[in-house]
Amino acid sequence: MKFKHPALLLFIAGVVHCANAHAYTFAASMLGDAAKGVDMSLFNQGVQQPGTYRVDVMVNGKRVDTRDVVFKLEKDGQGTPFLAPCLTVSQLSRYGIKTEDYPQLWKAAKTPDECA
Repeated sequence: MKFKHPALLLFIAGVVHCANAHAYTFAASMLGDAAKGVDMSLFNQGVQQPGTYRVDVMVNGKRVDTRDVVFKLEKDGQGTPFLAPCLTVSQLSRYGIKTEDYPQLWKAAKTPDECA
């Protein structure tokens, strides 16, 4: 099969489809009576509610523990919220993390049993 207009074929093949991203929000009213008193603002920003979640703790791609971990709400430099796990220096040491290489962990946690 021979193409008469290879430049046109290359142009068509090279065109990238662009689409605009839209911000969508979840209306808690869709949950009916179950939504009374529910704050969906974090969910609408892509963040879960702070709390205790059962998680697999992974270090270098290997699961080292499955446990309940407390996640606290923090904000990055731009003020965007995110959940941060509360792991102690003691826990990190048990998972094989060389905590002595990270002095900032000890600044954040006054004792080995506080969140680092």
